[in-house]
Amino acid sequence: MSISSFEAIHYRGIDGLSLQNMSRANLITGVNGIGKTALIEAIWIFTGRRNPGLLWNTNVQRSNHPVIDPVAELSDSFIELRGKENGKEDKWKVEFEPFEQVERVSFDTWDASESAQIPVAGRLHAWIDDNLIDHGGQSMHDTPRGAVLYGMPPRLTKKGVCIIEGTSWQLVTPDEYLQRYSDMVREGHKQALTKAINLILPGIKDIELLTDKTGKSYLSANTSANVQLPLQALGGGVVRLFRLYLNLFTARSGMVIVDEVENGMHYSVLRDLWSLVRSAIHEWDVQFVATTHSDECIDAAMTAFEREPDALSIHKLYTDESEGVKAITFTGETLEGARDFHLEVR
Repeated sequence: MSISSFEAIHYRGIDGLSLQNMSRANLITGVNGIGKTALIEAIWIFTGRRNPGLLWNTNVQRSNHPVIDPVAELSDSFIELRGKENGKEDKWKVEFEPFEQVERVSFDTWDASESAQIPVAGRLHAWIDDNLIDHGGQSMHDTPRGAVLYGMPPRLTKKGVCIIEGTSWQLVTPDEYLQRYSDMVREGHKQALTKAINLILPGIKDIELLTDKTGKSYLSANTSANVQLPLQALGGGVVRLFRLYLNLFTARSGMVIVDEVENGMHYSVLRDLWSLVRSAIHEWDVQFVATTHSDECIDAAMTAFEREPDALSIHKLYTDESEGVKAITFTGETLEGARDFHLEVR
């Protein structure tokens, strides 16, 4: 998976916002509230465009409150996104058709003879390049008022994973990260993970998966003084770095998106952080997209990629009085020039 250009044609308040010259590593910057988070949400949705059910994701909706019409929370009428992935340009559009009725819907997981009377509150219609995504399969999203139906292709094309990491993460490690950790250990990357954690805490010599008295698994760090501490007890920066490294490993040949990548990190470790990211995205063939509002983070990224400036793009969002939110991209020679002339890229 590699996206070389992207445009949010109609999504939240960033209509017509276009990113050109996307590189292996991408850093999106701009003043608070300009739309950085909305932009990376839109990129994540676009990478999963054959699964409209992503629109109900709580990170996209920014709420745990259940909704029937996910489009209404993200746009006034429809969502439209465009991007070039692996050299092929796709346009994706989705609309919601509300209605109230009862239909007999058979579930694939049930016996063919079984069906249920369920209220159907609406239907999502999605198109890729003006072709309706409807291959005879039918999926649904349950809400308190009934189900929403949407077309789903019966077989999805195998592709790289796209993982998004927001800012509202918890110190408690979810089960999906315990599984990612187990996968990394099985494939022999445990020492590399511990070395990554040492960027923040040099005294950590091992990370282990343990089980408490209730049978619940958790991650524990073993210090050089042979003290076992739960990972979350080591602070937000350690948890953030741990999850970032696991995401890069899990998304091999795919994409990792991180909102406010420097969140929880002291500015003194940012250069090492970006060196780690640069090595990981090359080793595991990952495209990386992150937002920041930190000048130190921008400088650290430019330092990490100073020998390969074409591999880094910095996209600065700004407001045009007549056209709304726009982006200017620094990459390659323009990125070198921005640094040489002390241009403010934030």
